[in-house]
Amino acid sequence: MRALARWGMLPLLAAPLGAWALGIGNIELESALNQPFKAEIPLTATPEELQGLKVAIAPLATFQRQGLDRPAFLSGFDLKIGKDSGGRNVISITSQASVAEPFVTMLIEVTTPRQRSVREFTALLDPPVLLPA
Repeated sequence: MRALARWGMLPLLAAPLGAWALGIGNIELESALNQPFKAEIPLTATPEELQGLKVAIAPLATFQRQGLDRPAFLSGFDLKIGKDSGGRNVISITSQASVAEPFVTMLIEVTTPRQRSVREFTALLDPPVLLPA
């Protein structure tokens, strides 16, 4: 039984631990249509990865390779790595200008010293709820 347990753990020890460290969650939208864009994406990373981590909207060539249009308003988006109110690591995406498009499709490029990852996100911007006067 002990030998079986040792052999069963061998694949876990042989796998590179760094491959499991960086994780990008789903986009959590905090804005509505015709408002400045505000969203967060949960990020799982080791402290070492966070030090060298860079996030950005992917360049036009990457959009073209994926067969996607790159709207001009994406150039006004600001991406930063930070913490949310619960203390978890997030990618914060904001814009100064209002977004009038109901669907926002973007490719986000996450780069560490060891790897580069591009992930597509689509956000549906609902009209703001009108409150009674």
